[in-house]
Parts: sequence; structure tokens; C-alpha cells
Amino acid sequence: ILNGQLQSLKPIKNINDLINYVHSLSGNEEGVVLRYPSLRVKMKGEEYVRLHRLITGFSTISIWDCLKNNQNIEEILENVPDEFYNWVKEKEKMFNMIFSELAEKSLFALNEIKNLPNRKEQALKIIEEYKEISGLVFGLLDGKDITPQVWRMIRPEYELPFREEK
Repeated sequence: ILNGQLQSLKPIKNINDLINYVHSLSGNEEGVVLRYPSLRVKMKGEEYVRLHRLITGFSTISIWDCLKNNQNIEEILENVPDEFYNWVKEKEKMFNMIFSELAEKSLFALNEIKNLPNRKEQALKIIEEYKEISGLVFGLLDGKDITPQVWRMIRPEYELPFREEK
């Protein structure tokens, strides 16, 4: 298959010739289809499969997951085609900015309520003024690390690089 079109090949003499041919395919050539009377088998070229995995397997979710797990995004970028680099860096910056904003807003809220006389008054103020981040503020009030919760809150929708908006 070349550029989505079926191509005819000369008959292959043996399995080794077939394997060598499939291994030699470029990233623009998907693979070969073997036809038998009651069966069709598709063998895809290694480079095509590698490129396809990069493009379809790299998304906003994979960037978010990398950041959430405190992994070095530069290691992932080594495996990403150059044309995706800016997109990945923009998403990384966006996620880090949203994370920082939520964390800072939660710390601000904690400072506003921590000196109130009791838990009931603290809870009332949290619910009244900080409802959208109440779980984070309660977590901070209880001395918990809110990092995992913030990452869960900002989990993005699945989006592939260069997806055109409709």
C-alpha cells in the first residue's frame, strides 16, 4: 500500500524475501496485503508503524500524564517529530500555568480562612467563596499534598497535535 493505494507486486518467492521487503519499506509505504482464498493478512513496515504510533499515541493526555508523574518532558520530545515540538511545548506551558494558578488560588484561600475560630466557620467560608476549589482548600487545611488532586482537576480532553478546530 503506497499513499493509500493498493499496489501490485511481483510474486514473492519465499518468506525471507517477503520479510526483507517489508523491512525495507519507507514510512510512506504502509505495508503489504497477503491474499489467500479465505484469509487476508496485512504486514506493515516498521517505519510506518513507528511513525503512526508517534502521531496517534502522542496527545494532550500523554503530555498531561508526563507532567502529572513528574517526568522529564524533554525525554519524550526526543521521540517526537520536529514539527510537533512547538505544539508539545505550548501544551506543557499551558498545563503548568493552569496547575500554578489553581495551587496559588488554593493557598490564597487557605491563608484567608486558616485563622477563623473553628472548622465550621472555615467550611462555610470555603463553600461560600471558594466552592470550585473547595476540595483543594480542605486538603490544604488538613495538611495534605494537593498536587495529585490538582492534576486530576486539570486532566485535558484528548487532542492530537495540529487538530483543526471545527
